Amino acid sequence: MKFSNNLIRAIVSLSLYVGIAFICSGQVPPSKPGQAPEKDRGRILTEIGEAQVEFNKDPSNGEARFRLVRLLYQAGDFENAHSLLQPLLDSGKPSNDMLFLAAELEYLLGRYEKAENLLQQIITLNPGNLQIQARAQAKLVFAYYQSNQYAKSADLFKGLEGKIKLPVWDQMKAFGQERPYQVVWPQGATLAETPFAVTDPLPVISVELDGRPIYALIDTGADTFILDSEIAASMGIKPISSITGTFAGGMQAE
Repeated sequence: MKFSNNLIRAIVSLSLYVGIAFICSGQVPPSKPGQAPEKDRGRILTEIGEAQVEFNKDPSNGEARFRLVRLLYQAGDFENAHSLLQPLLDSGKPSNDMLFLAAELEYLLGRYEKAENLLQQIITLNPGNLQIQARAQAKLVFAYYQSNQYAKSADLFKGLEGKIKLPVWDQMKAFGQERPYQVVWPQGATLAETPFAVTDPLPVISVELDGRPIYALIDTGADTFILDSEIAASMGIKPISSITGTFAGGMQAE
C-alpha cells in the first residue's frame, strides 16, 4: 500500500484526535471552577421523563418541545430528537439555537450536506453577528472534513485570518484544490489484500510512505492517518499545525 505526497500533507499536520475514556469507565469529568456539574445519564433520563410529561400536556408548546429535543440529544437519541425538532424548523422562525442543534443532529447522523445547508442558513440569517458566523463556520469545517470537501474550507473565516486556531482547518487548507484520500487502483484492479504482521491488540500492516516502508496500526475508531513525530522528522516532514490530546488517565501527547 502506498501513500502519495498529497496524503502526507494530511499526515504531517500531526494532529492527534483522541477520546477521553470517561464514558467507558462510567465516570463524569470534573467540572471547571464556577461551572455546573456534568449530568450523568441517569439524571438525563430522569429529566427526559419529566420533559415528556410536560410536552404531552401541550405538544404545541415550542419551549417544552425544544427542552425535550435537547435532552434526547444529550442522551444520544438523535433520530427521535431530529423528528421532534422538525416541526420547530418548519414553523418559519426557528431560533439560532434550534438551527445549530438541527445541524449538529444532521452531522451526527452522517447527513453532512443537510448539516452544511443548515449552517449556511445560520450564516445568511446573521449577517452582522460575527460570533454566530464564526461558530457556524467552525462547524462547517468538520462537515467539510467528514465529506472530504477540503477545498471549500478555504473560503471560511474571511477577515479573521490569524485569529482562528483550528488545527484541522490548517490541515485542510494545505491541500489547496486537491482532493485527499483518493484511491488509485493499478491496472484496473478493485481489490487489495495485505497480511497482518500483528493482530493483537490492534492489526498491524506494512505500508509504504513516500517510498519508505513503515508499520501502521489499523484503528477503526480513528478519523485520520497519524504519523509518529519521530518518523516525520526523520523524513524531513514539517508539521502544518499541532494539537495536544489527553488520553485516559490524564496522559497527554502532541
